Amino acid sequence: RLLVRTLEWEDRDRNDSLLLRGVELSEGEQLLAQSDKEPRLTAAQRQYILASRQGAIKRQRIILGAVTLGLVIAVVLAIVALVQSRIADERRIEADNARSTAVREKDRAEEAEALAEIRRQRAQDAEATAQAERELAIRESQISLAKSLAALSLPIVERTNNTELAALLSVE
Repeated sequence: RLLVRTLEWEDRDRNDSLLLRGVELSEGEQLLAQSDKEPRLTAAQRQYILASRQGAIKRQRIILGAVTLGLVIAVVLAIVALVQSRIADERRIEADNARSTAVREKDRAEEAEALAEIRRQRAQDAEATAQAERELAIRESQISLAKSLAALSLPIVERTNNTELAALLSVE
């Protein structure tokens, strides 16, 4: 069987797809290790077994390289995910801080609005008080004027004997 496979391999220009693999390669290597026993392997058979081992090593290296590359990619992706997670956490914290700041600013604005309303009410109250005091002052001034005019009516009657003028001043 080994001889047939060796001939087929040589006929097809040593095509790698025809190399021994798995159990067949192990059996061929055992035969190669027993080179002092009969039947002896031909040079072509030895080359075929060695080429099969080299192909197996090459496949193992490719598989190992692919697994290593996959592992490197997985590690890089894990690092990227970790960095993205930290960035997301930082942005979430920034958003929470901004939200807290906005709530504080809103509260301050509401407090300022309430304070402004209180001041507006006080100003209206002060204006109303001032208006009442103005009206009271005007009324007191009018009363004082009326008393002065009434007080002048008696001396006018005594000096000029003008009772009509004195009566008008008293009425005024």
